[in-house]
Amino acid sequence: MLSDMSTSITLRREMLEAIKHKFIDGINVSDLQLPRITLNGTPIPPTEPPKASRRGLFLDPEDEPETITLGDIASCKTYWKSVAARYQSNVFDEAGQTTVARPPLPRNWSAINISVTEDKSMLFVSRQRAGRDPLVFCLPLRGRREDEEDERLTFADAMDELKEIMRLNDEGTRGAAGVKKNDRAARAAWWAARGALDQRLQELLGNIEFCWFGAFKTVLSAPVQTRPEDMNALRARIDTLFASSLVSRARDRRTQHHERVRLDDALLECFAALPANCRDEELEDLVYFVLDLYQFHGVPVAMAEVDVDQVVVDLRSALEEHRARTQGRTVPVRDHHTFLVLDKNVQGIPWESLPVLRGQSISRIPNMDFLIDRIDLARQRRGSGLRGDDRVVDRIDVDVKKAYYVLNPSGDLRNTQDRFADWAKGMRRAGWDGIIGKAPSEQQLVDALTRNDLVV
Repeated sequence: MLSDMSTSITLRREMLEAIKHKFIDGINVSDLQLPRITLNGTPIPPTEPPKASRRGLFLDPEDEPETITLGDIASCKTYWKSVAARYQSNVFDEAGQTTVARPPLPRNWSAINISVTEDKSMLFVSRQRAGRDPLVFCLPLRGRREDEEDERLTFADAMDELKEIMRLNDEGTRGAAGVKKNDRAARAAWWAARGALDQRLQELLGNIEFCWFGAFKTVLSAPVQTRPEDMNALRARIDTLFASSLVSRARDRRTQHHERVRLDDALLECFAALPANCRDEELEDLVYFVLDLYQFHGVPVAMAEVDVDQVVVDLRSALEEHRARTQGRTVPVRDHHTFLVLDKNVQGIPWESLPVLRGQSISRIPNMDFLIDRIDLARQRRGSGLRGDDRVVDRIDVDVKKAYYVLNPSGDLRNTQDRFADWAKGMRRAGWDGIIGKAPSEQQLVDALTRNDLVV
């Protein structure tokens, strides 16, 4: 936790330093003068103006980097000043942990954060959506279920298996060059090995979804619009189900406390999103989660008296009734997009290929501040004068003529290069630029990212 806090403070200070130098006057800055900052990371301007630099006297004007602006330079400065103000005010305190000061997300966006503890024993998963309270789950990676015969997958086992799959994949890719086109047996063996690796990866991701997430995999599901009366009916059904399960000598007192416990709308949506073919173990996850929720709210639950198997049967029946009632009445959220914020330990996992995430539109982002900055940038580019939710934008305008492509940079995908080379060269007529068959230099990559709206 302390290392994460230190990294966060360092990144914030580096961001402020980068913003300070975006519109700096190179003539009035000395490279020999160390930058100074306050205790909260605010840059301090130089106390005395340095001597004029002689930089640029013998440089060809064509060697100077191209000046990039976003339309009106004044509005661009205003945008970066607002970003700097937000980072300067983002001090680490209890009030700073709330999302009240952040602009709202578009209603068709979901932001999901996945991280693992330092001892790799717990997985933290949180989700943010417009109009819903954030959901946060703490999922143990082992020992969540009491049955010793249940499948278990430690974090180390999963990462070792993923590394082995990637190693074999790299070997197969390099070995493809030695497979002759007219050798049908060799080609069949190569494709069979590729298919076996695909199956192996599919099984690993399926185990990650079941063993790590279980019933809580629905936190990753795409949202659907369901009528309030249907959700209220499901809530009442589940409440009745669990109330009848809390049998004990103090039934009346337990029921009285139980009536004060209300399942959150976001939690109820997760319950309702479970597929019809979900396993009994996943429904058990929900049963124990709800029972823990009751105990947290002061309802004393005698776990030994609860017939979990029967509750699982009743819960499955309640979910099937809900699906039958809402069939043809639920509407997927239009143009939904999911943003994944992953810590460094889980970035190597292909989360986008988890069964629950397959088919969704997904982007990876470094953090939520990055996403908020992009929203502000899109708003600034549009020059909207609106206020409130009307100013929320879910996309940014892109100049299709300002694009750069990199095709087969490692030079080992000859078939791919032959397939797309003519198309890429034809796009030059539309204003595109790019490189084929070799890796771009560092300066070429910098120029591509600074001068273009799209890099492919």
